[in-house]
Amino acid sequence: MPEIPPGGEWFGADRALIVASFAGQMLATAVAIALPVTLVLLLVQMVTGVLSRSAPSLNLFSLGLPAGVLAGIAGLIAAMPLLTEQFVSLSMLAIGQIEGVFAA
Repeated sequence: MPEIPPGGEWFGADRALIVASFAGQMLATAVAIALPVTLVLLLVQMVTGVLSRSAPSLNLFSLGLPAGVLAGIAGLIAAMPLLTEQFVSLSMLAIGQIEGVFAA
C-alpha cells in the first residue's frame, strides 16, 4: 500500500465516485432482476381482480393465492437465464471497480 503524505487522503473524491457508480449499477441490476417477476405477479393480480368483478360469487381467495404463487415460481424459473447473466456481469464489474479503488 502506498504511503500517504501528511494532509493527503486515501479515500478521496475519485475513489468515492467509483464506489457510488458501483452502487448505482448494483441498484440497476437489482431492478433488472426483479422487474420480470414483478410484472408477472402484477398481471396475475389484475386478472384476479377482473375475475372477482365479473364473477363475485367465486371464492377468489382460494384461487388467487395459488395462482400468484405458481406465477411467481414460473416467473423466477423463466428469469433464471437473466439472473445468471446479471450476476456474472455484476461480479465482473465489481472486480474491476475494486481494482480501480485500490489502484487509483
